[in-house]
Amino acid sequence: MEPSSAPRPPRVGGWNHIGITVRDLGASVGFYRDLLGFELLGTQEREGEDLGRILGYPRTRIRMAFLRPAGTIDPVLELIEVVVPRGTPLDVQTANPGAVHLTFDVDDLDAVHAALTNQGVTFLSGPITLASGVNAGARNAYCLDPDGVRVALFQRVPGRGHHGT
Repeated sequence: MEPSSAPRPPRVGGWNHIGITVRDLGASVGFYRDLLGFELLGTQEREGEDLGRILGYPRTRIRMAFLRPAGTIDPVLELIEVVVPRGTPLDVQTANPGAVHLTFDVDDLDAVHAALTNQGVTFLSGPITLASGVNAGARNAYCLDPDGVRVALFQRVPGRGHHGT
């Protein structure tokens, strides 16, 4: 890729939050809070012309929950159920452009996998040790949240940081 001759864009800062639109706020809160152990920071319902303009609809009503991994100051996970207008679920499989996944560190992937499997969580595989790349030696498994969003549970190589650093 050749360097751009365009003016540099303004600096964008750190993460504020990560938002996921969900079908059923209660089911999604249950997954992230009750199964993954996230801390529920709060909930709210909103509607109004300003919200509609932000989201690109003439009339909007949403229900929201704000969570984060317990005991951390990590960015907030914002779950949004759009009540009005009602949307159509997307195909969020990994290969589809626009699909996202979330990755969370775990200390013992085998134990987390077993506990979540016993709670009925769907996994795409058992724990896999990565054989190559920047995370070689780390372990990973993807599970599905209630809307099929891929949630990666990642056990780092001891003594190594994010992406092998």
